[in-house]
Amino acid sequence: MSRQRELPEMKKYLKAEYITNGKLPVIQEKLAEYAASDKWGSNRSCYGCLLCVLGFFVVGPIAPIIGVLVYLYYNRYDTEDRRYQVPTQILAALNSRLDPNKDMLLRVDFRESKAAPFINAKRDVTAKGLLATKVMVTEYAHTWLELQMYTQRGQRLAVKVTRSGRETVRGSGKSQQTENSFAETAALSLENFDKGSREVVELKMPVSAKFVNLLAGSTGASVAIQATGSMQGGAKASPPFDGTDLAVLFEFALKQ
Repeated sequence: MSRQRELPEMKKYLKAEYITNGKLPVIQEKLAEYAASDKWGSNRSCYGCLLCVLGFFVVGPIAPIIGVLVYLYYNRYDTEDRRYQVPTQILAALNSRLDPNKDMLLRVDFRESKAAPFINAKRDVTAKGLLATKVMVTEYAHTWLELQMYTQRGQRLAVKVTRSGRETVRGSGKSQQTENSFAETAALSLENFDKGSREVVELKMPVSAKFVNLLAGSTGASVAIQATGSMQGGAKASPPFDGTDLAVLFEFALKQ
């Protein structure tokens, strides 16, 4: 009787920064690992929430305590889907153009964008007066994605996505209210190593409902695009851009 092959243990990823260098299959495998780890952490952190709510009737008064501990432990692996979905979508859309034998760079930062390293300013904007409600404003900017690729023609494609936002906290204690709004900007570039440079020429970008602002320029040897998505966090926020939208911008750059 043949022995059953043991399955390799799934790799798990915390809310931290990860950098990977390797060829296309290596990068795609890493992104798949991020997705699997996130699903694993998300499902188990939900179990902790259920234990807090329903466990009292089964386990008893200690259930909420156990539920909180379970949630806190697994929530460390419950990363934001968007952080690995955007690069996965870019690679899928550009797959036929990319050189699978060239080393690529992938940097994904799963840390909270409002974490201390990304805070630019924090100030008290409370109005004067004894009865004024305390208001604190925190501004942050977090570049959570960097991806560099090469086409089969040897052109280098690169993108960085930065989330810039503001968190406003009004009041304190039980009456505290928090509002968080942010927008993301993608900085894309293409380098043609076989072309000479000329003066910068502004490029007319195609209209896209996913971006509130699109700027582009070319020197012949290179193309640069800055694409800013819609503001997120409000009740009527438009859908954010995704990796497929960024791939469309790369296709535009490749035609210049």
